[in-house]
Amino acid sequence: MIMGDKMLTRRFAIALIVHLCLCAALCRAAETLNVDFTGPKELQIGGRQYAMDGNFSEGKYIAIGSRGYSLPAANLVGDDKGSIFFAFKISEMQPPVNIQRILLALRTNGRLTLGFNYYGDRRIQFAFAELTNGILFEFPVTIEIGKEYNLGCTWDGTVVRIYLEGRMIAEKAQPHALNTARLRNFNIGPYKDSWFAPRPWADDTFVKYLRVHAGALPPA
Repeated sequence: MIMGDKMLTRRFAIALIVHLCLCAALCRAAETLNVDFTGPKELQIGGRQYAMDGNFSEGKYIAIGSRGYSLPAANLVGDDKGSIFFAFKISEMQPPVNIQRILLALRTNGRLTLGFNYYGDRRIQFAFAELTNGILFEFPVTIEIGKEYNLGCTWDGTVVRIYLEGRMIAEKAQPHALNTARLRNFNIGPYKDSWFAPRPWADDTFVKYLRVHAGALPPA
């Protein structure tokens, strides 16, 4: 009986340590943005208001394509660490079809960009690169019209992890530093940002929610 009590005590101690470690990781990865696009939003970031008041669909998606939005990146992610998760879907693609459609782009003062996009072939790409120098990862899916996709990434200064439907599908060495001194804007859709000037398109792309953390979430 004493041996059984000791085993239970040891298991409880291990469970407590694991729980505390996870809690500590989540605290370090404090959530800085949590928005569901059920209608027009006024986001309070860094003491300023940012309006997201464009076209909405079904009471739960914001349309991007004819316009984009920009938020201050340094208020959202940490110093060389962060996490981004979101969901989107598309309708029948409207001309021009064969252009890069920017979903999200974390921009810097130089040519380094972290983000998600897709083209007319409906293949999703994740990029963490200066132009083509870095990670250019293609998701193993072809976008189906009307189907919702949950995507995400997290980075900690050493490793970049890429997620699809809540499951990690790739883990790669982080190719570049992304410290706060380099950060510029966090863009949603085709937002012109210095030399970075994606072409707009028709409102056939819809974002459901956006979650951003100032730290790297633990791998899942």
